[in-house]
Amino acid sequence: MTLMPMYRIDEDAIRSGYVDVITGYLNSVNATDVDMKSVADFVATMDIAGPVSKPSAKRKRSPEEIEEAERVKHEKKEARDVERLAKKEAKAAEKAAAKEAKAAEKAAAKAAKEAARGEWLTAKRLKNPDGGDDPKGKSGSFLRYQIHRTSGEVMKKNEANWTDEAKAMLEKIMSAKKAEKPDMMKAVKAVAKKQASPKKTVVKKSSEDKKAEKMALVKAAKAAKAAEAAEAAEAAKAEAQRLLMLLPSDANTETIEGENEVAMELEFEDFEEADTSIRKPFTWDKHPEMELYEDSDRWVWDSVEEDANPVCYYDEDEEEYVVAPGSEELLA
Repeated sequence: MTLMPMYRIDEDAIRSGYVDVITGYLNSVNATDVDMKSVADFVATMDIAGPVSKPSAKRKRSPEEIEEAERVKHEKKEARDVERLAKKEAKAAEKAAAKEAKAAEKAAAKAAKEAARGEWLTAKRLKNPDGGDDPKGKSGSFLRYQIHRTSGEVMKKNEANWTDEAKAMLEKIMSAKKAEKPDMMKAVKAVAKKQASPKKTVVKKSSEDKKAEKMALVKAAKAAKAAEAAEAAEAAKAEAQRLLMLLPSDANTETIEGENEVAMELEFEDFEEADTSIRKPFTWDKHPEMELYEDSDRWVWDSVEEDANPVCYYDEDEEEYVVAPGSEELLA
């Protein structure tokens, strides 16, 4: 007979365990005529079998089995990806629908509020009809109420803040106004006019439009300066001719006339110099090689002459000098 080990221990312990089992059984059945020492001798003659364990080596799969397993794995992954994408798209669609519904609800509420606002007069503060201090609500702030344009209904603003005394004062005020019936036709026309009148839309000008307007202003100012200079030159010439007419006609007339013409030319040159002297030399970091001049309006020109071309100007929004409209060819 071969004994199977009950525990993974040495053989003496295994035999001792079996002896304990057998003697325990004999004692339980009152077998007093059996020599317990013979039980130990009997167990000592038995063989102890070694523990049986499963082989740890795995069976090597064939290439076909590996390929099939990879195919199944790939199909499962694709199915999971499709399911995940479908859930993601469904969630996004649900979120977009909820957002759109919320926006529509908000727009409807806003429209209803605007419509209701046009039907009610501007809220008024509750006055004391007896001439005392204006009453305040439970929170210590003044109370306000509104009157419907057509029905004359009274609506208390934040009604939960109204005290009984304030309500009594409002009733007293409205009782005094009951004799004064509102002009219903006038009120209806006012509401219709307010609802029919469209709101004015404010059109914001782009930076290009602003630059074009500035350029037009510069050109207009330039033309005005040129016209002013021409008018001043014409006036100086007329004044010189008037003075020549007052001089005696003798041999020195030609000399005096030549001197007056030189004086006129010098005066006109002084005018042009005074007009363009406000332009100071300027160096633009984007084109330091160019010889530029800046005026008092922070516009930069390529010369100090009247026919100078604008190159750039200081943009207060961008806080830097930017290219003036139409000067791209100069900077090319």
